[in-house]
Amino acid sequence: MIELKIKNDLALYVNKVSGKVNTKELMEEIANDMQARVQSRFRMSVGPDGHRWFPIGIRKGKPLMNTGLLSKSISSKATMTKAIVGTNNRYARLHNYGGVIRAKSAGALTIPISPKSYGKSARRFRSAFLVRTPGATFIAREVGRGKKRQLEFLYVLKQSAKIKARPFLGINTAMQERYRRIAEEFYRKAWKK
Repeated sequence: MIELKIKNDLALYVNKVSGKVNTKELMEEIANDMQARVQSRFRMSVGPDGHRWFPIGIRKGKPLMNTGLLSKSISSKATMTKAIVGTNNRYARLHNYGGVIRAKSAGALTIPISPKSYGKSARRFRSAFLVRTPGATFIAREVGRGKKRQLEFLYVLKQSAKIKARPFLGINTAMQERYRRIAEEFYRKAWKK
């Protein structure tokens, strides 16, 4: 939780006007700004600390932007005392902090490695079959005809996969300072009324 500290000279004003001022407008401004900054992190592939996210291992594109569901799930909420930004996406915590996923009911995780297999179940590819190599097992299918016939690799099978942390939620020191200034200005205006 982030706590805004207001300078001493303003603290007296805050104490006098705090019970008389509707702070929801202040919290909405802060929450909307936080949400915009989180959305910006998805576009720029950086964390709150400014460090770039780990690149994607197999597919092309930006990290966490394959379907856009995670970035679109970011929402903000404000009360009189809180500015909240978060998501109800069940994978958000794993991507924000990193972790390991393991196969549960199936024998292995099916990890898409072809754009044709992203977001689809391996069962949709009826003509697919297993290809075992010394290093990995794949789900593939034959495409083309005659001399142009070749294997198209759709999925790699793994017992577990490590997901690297790509933090998108959080407040850095520059944001803390910005919100402190916004709060100070808000209370100065309230005191003048």
